[in-house]
Amino acid sequence: MTARIAPAASRPRRVRTSARLARWSRPVAAVLAAVALVATGITAAQSATPQLELLVNSLNTTADANPGDGICADAAGECTLRAAIQESNTLNRAADEIRIGMDPAFAGGRIDLTTSTSTWMRTTSVYSGGSIGGDGGAIFEVTAPVIIDLEHKVTAAPVSTLDGPGAAAFYLNGSDIELIGVDNTYSGETAFYVGPNAANVTIRDGAVQTANYYPERFLVVRGGASNVTVRNYDVAGFASNNSEWGWGWVDGATTAATAVTSLTIDNVRYNANLSGSCDSSSATGCSSTPVQAEGQHVNQLTFTNNTVTNFNRAGDNNNRLLNLRNATVGTVLWSGNTITNPRQYSADSLIDFGVSGAGATVGSFTITDNVFTDVQVASEEMNGIIRLPANKSISGTGLISGNTFLAGDAQSQAIYWQGPYSDAVNVSASHVVIEKNYFDGWGDNSSRSTIRMYQTGAVTVRQNTFGTTTGTQTNTVTEEGTASGSYATTMLSNWSYGANGKMNTWFPTARSSANVQSANLTAQRCTIDLEVAPPSDSANNADISGSRYPATPVTLDLYWTASRTAEVYLESVQVASDARTTLQVELPLPGDERLDHLPDGATLPVDPTTGAVSGGLRLQTQDPNAGDTTASSQYSRVALIDGTCQPELTIDQADDQNDPTLARDLHFTVRSSMALDPASLTAEDLALTATATADTIDAARLNPRVVSVTPVAGSDNTEFDVIARVDDSATVTASLGAGTVTSELGLANSQPAASTDNQITFTNPLVVDPPKFTLVTGEPNGKDYTIGLRPGAPEPGAELTFTATVDQTGVTHGVALSTTSPVIAVDAEQTDPITVTAAEGQVTANTRVVIAHEVSSADPNYDGLVVPSVTPHLFATDPTVQITKRAYTEVTDSSSPAQIEATGTEALSGTRLVDGQAVCWVYTVTNVSADDWATSLTGITVTDSDTRLGTGGVIGTIGTLGIGEQQKLSACAVLIPTDTTAVTP
Repeated sequence: MTARIAPAASRPRRVRTSARLARWSRPVAAVLAAVALVATGITAAQSATPQLELLVNSLNTTADANPGDGICADAAGECTLRAAIQESNTLNRAADEIRIGMDPAFAGGRIDLTTSTSTWMRTTSVYSGGSIGGDGGAIFEVTAPVIIDLEHKVTAAPVSTLDGPGAAAFYLNGSDIELIGVDNTYSGETAFYVGPNAANVTIRDGAVQTANYYPERFLVVRGGASNVTVRNYDVAGFASNNSEWGWGWVDGATTAATAVTSLTIDNVRYNANLSGSCDSSSATGCSSTPVQAEGQHVNQLTFTNNTVTNFNRAGDNNNRLLNLRNATVGTVLWSGNTITNPRQYSADSLIDFGVSGAGATVGSFTITDNVFTDVQVASEEMNGIIRLPANKSISGTGLISGNTFLAGDAQSQAIYWQGPYSDAVNVSASHVVIEKNYFDGWGDNSSRSTIRMYQTGAVTVRQNTFGTTTGTQTNTVTEEGTASGSYATTMLSNWSYGANGKMNTWFPTARSSANVQSANLTAQRCTIDLEVAPPSDSANNADISGSRYPATPVTLDLYWTASRTAEVYLESVQVASDARTTLQVELPLPGDERLDHLPDGATLPVDPTTGAVSGGLRLQTQDPNAGDTTASSQYSRVALIDGTCQPELTIDQADDQNDPTLARDLHFTVRSSMALDPASLTAEDLALTATATADTIDAARLNPRVVSVTPVAGSDNTEFDVIARVDDSATVTASLGAGTVTSELGLANSQPAASTDNQITFTNPLVVDPPKFTLVTGEPNGKDYTIGLRPGAPEPGAELTFTATVDQTGVTHGVALSTTSPVIAVDAEQTDPITVTAAEGQVTANTRVVIAHEVSSADPNYDGLVVPSVTPHLFATDPTVQITKRAYTEVTDSSSPAQIEATGTEALSGTRLVDGQAVCWVYTVTNVSADDWATSLTGITVTDSDTRLGTGGVIGTIGTLGIGEQQKLSACAVLIPTDTTAVTP
C-alpha cells in the first residue's frame, strides 16, 4: 500500500511505503465526513478539503522519527499527536492543506501530561516579552498552517493532583492554524497560548472543565497576534485572580507596535456555580474574566453570542467580564451575549473601561443586544455594570443599544460614565448614544440611578424603557431634575451641569409643578390629547436654574408607565416652536411590538380583557441643537390617564328612517367609539327579530335578514349603515351582541350594543281590493278584484309581475280568473281588474275559495313580498240581495212602482190571467246582507228572463242600497200564451 502526499506541483512524488504506516497518513480525495461531537451544544463546521491527512492512533508523547517525510510515525511506528504536529510544522504547507485527525479505529483517551520536559515539544519559555509567567515551554507547539481535529476522542491533561506541568498545553505561533474538537485539555499553566507570530488562528468546537484550580489559564493571546478566534466552546474551572489567572488574557501588547489585531470570542459558554470552592481539590467555585486586557493594545475586540452563567457568585476574585482598564482599543464589539445571575463586587464592573486614572483609550465601541439577568451589584456610587472610560473621551463613536438589564439586587448604576469635562454647563459632543435598552430593578439605593452621566458633555440617552421595580421618585416632578451634584434615585441622572447641560425637560401640563393633577386625561378612541409645555412655561417652577433650556425644533420622546417609571416607549414627536402644544398620543394595544419586551403578566396601557386604559404618560426631551451629539434630559413628570380602548357600540334606527315605513329597506345605524375593522362587522353578526303587526299577512313568512353592512362615508369606520328587510308587515328589532366586532386596533366589544330605538315597523305596501267577496255560481259577469299599492308606497322601479293561483276547492267548482299573471306597470298604482267567475252548479253556501298570489320584480322593494290572497265565497244564489216580483192587473197609472201598487190589483198566487191582458210587475229589492257579508250594496242591476220587460230584460239599476234597505222597480207588458203564473223570482 502506498501513502501519498498531494504535492504543490502537478507532478506526483513517491515516498516510503508501509502497510502499517498507511493507517495514519493518507491522501484525501473527498470531503471529510462531519464528526459527531460529544460536548453539549457543540456543532461541527467543516473546513476545506485538505491534501494530506495525518491520523493519530497513539496517546504517547513521543516525537516523529523523520519529520518532513509526510509520514506520521515515531520510532515505534505509531502516530502520536506530537509526531503529527512535528510533521506538519516541518512540511509547513499552505493553509488547509494538512489535517491532523483521528484514526477511525483509534478509541482515543487522555494524553498524560507530565512535568518531564522530554515529553514537551518546546522546553523554552513562551512568555518572553509578556507579563504572565509560568509557561516555561509547550507540550504541543504548532508553528505551521494546519487543521487539528481531535474529534472529541483525545484529551490532553495531567492527573488531577498534579500542579503542573509548567508549560502551555498548546502553543500556537504560526499562521492559519485551526484546532477543532479539543476537549478537556489543559496543563498547570495555559491551555491555549497564542504566540506573537500567530495569525488566522481558530480554536473551536470543544469543551473543558478542570478538576481544580491548578490549571491557571484557558487562553492567552500575545501581542502581535492577529485574527484570533475562539468559537463554540464550553469553558469551566481554571484558577482566578486579577494578575495572571483566569479564562482569557491578552498579554505583551503594551504598545501600538505589539497590539493584537482582531481577537474574537464567539458562542463560548462560560459556566460557573452559585457556590463552591476554587482550590486544589475543587473547581466548583471557580469563575474568572473571559477577556482580561488591562493595559493592553487591541485593535479590534469582538465578544459575541456568548453565555456566562453564575459569574462571580461563589467568590470575589476581582473578576470582570471585560477588563479594559488602561487598555487602548480601536474598536470593541460586545453583542448578543447572555449573562445570567452574575455578581459584581465593589470597585469592579462587569464591562470595565476603567476608573479615574485608569480609563481606557477607545476608538469606538458597540454594546448591543445583550441580556443581563438577575444581576447582583454591590453598593457603589461611582460605578455601574458598564463603566465607560473615566476622564476620557471616545475618539470615534459609542453605542449601547438593544440590551436588557435586569437586576436582582442593584445598589449601583447599570451604566455609569464620568467623562472628561467639569461640572460647568457642557453639551460638547461625546458621540455616545445609549438607546432602546430595557432596565428593571436598578436604583435599590436611594442615591443611585439606573443611568448616571457625570461631566460627560452631551450623551444621547433616548428611547430606553424601565420596568416597574426601577427606583424612581414618588413625586415624579422631582424626576425632572434636582440641583447639580445632588443625589436622587432617578432612571436617568445628568448628575451635574457637565452632563447634557443638566437640560430641563418639556412636561405634560396636566400635572402641576406642585405634583397635582385635577383630573385624569381620558382616552378617546384610544388616543390621548396630551398638552405639553416647554420648561420655560410660566406655569413651571420645577425647572433648574442655570441648566440648559432646549432649543427648537426639539424632539420629545413619549413614554407610558403603569405608575412612575417608563415601561413603554411610544413614539418621538418633533415640536417646532417653544410654546404649549397638544400631542395626539395613540396607545399601544396588546400584541403591539412596542410591548414585546415586557414580562409576562405585566400591566399594559390597555387591559387585554376589558380594554380599560390606565397608567400615565411622560416625556423626555432630546435637543439636536446642542451640537454633533443630541443632548438628552431626564424624564418628565407623569400625567395620569384613563378611558377605554374597547369599542363601545350603539345600534338604532337611522336618523332619516321613517317609522313606520312602506319602504322595504330598513336602515339601522351602528356607531362605535373606536374605528372598527370593517371586515369584522358582517351581516351574520347582527341579530334581527321580527314581530307580526295588525297588517301582517303571514307571520310564518316574515323572513327577517340583513342584506348589507356598509361603512358610512367620512366616518372613519365609526358608523355603519345596516339595511335589513322582511317580506311582510312586521316590527323589526336589530341588536349586536358582545364580542362580535373588533376595532382597527384589534379589541372586541365586551358589551352588547346599546340602543335607544332599535325598532322599525314595516308595512307591506301590497293590498288587494276587495280581499273577499261572494261569488254566485253560474253568474256570467262574476266579480272583479285588483292588486294595488297602499297610498304613499314607493313607486315601483320596475314592473311588478304577479302569479295568481286558485286553490283546489276553487278548481273543483270551476272558479276561473280572467288572468293568472296580472301586472302593475311602473307608472301604475294597481293591476287591471281581475274577473273571477264560478261554473254553474250547486254549491254549499259560503264555500271558501283562496286565490293566492306571488310577486316578482327587478325592484328589490317589491320582489318576493308576501302578497295578500283573495277569498271568494261561493253561493248558488246571491246571499246579499232578495228580490220579490209581484204582478198587478187593471193598472190605471204605471208611472212608478208605487202608482202601480196604488191603482192596480195584485194578482195573487193562483190567479188566472188571460191572453192579451195587460199586466205590470213590481220588483222589491232588499239588502239582506248580514254577518260576514253585511255591507252596503252599490250598482245593483235587476234583470228578468223575459226580455220584453224593461229594456231587453234589464228592469233597472239601483245605485246604493244600505243594509236592510229596499227599493222597488217596475215593468209592464201584455201577456202572451207562453206567460206563466207570476211568481217571485
